[in-house]
Amino acid sequence: MNHQALMVAAAKLKTEGHEANEAGQESRDETSSRQMERSRMAMGHLFASAKIIWVYRYFRGKD
Repeated sequence: MNHQALMVAAAKLKTEGHEANEAGQESRDETSSRQMERSRMAMGHLFASAKIIWVYRYFRGKD
């Protein structure tokens, strides 16, 4: 294999690795945004539950 062919093969490998790395980064970003959404929803449910409990206790005490 001559020097030119080696350089071309190295360049191909480098670009393929870079593309794979970018794809991995995108999927990681998607996963973290999905986790953020999930945790935001969980916090919303938590606050809604706390509010319901507070309202129930407040009106139960009014009797």
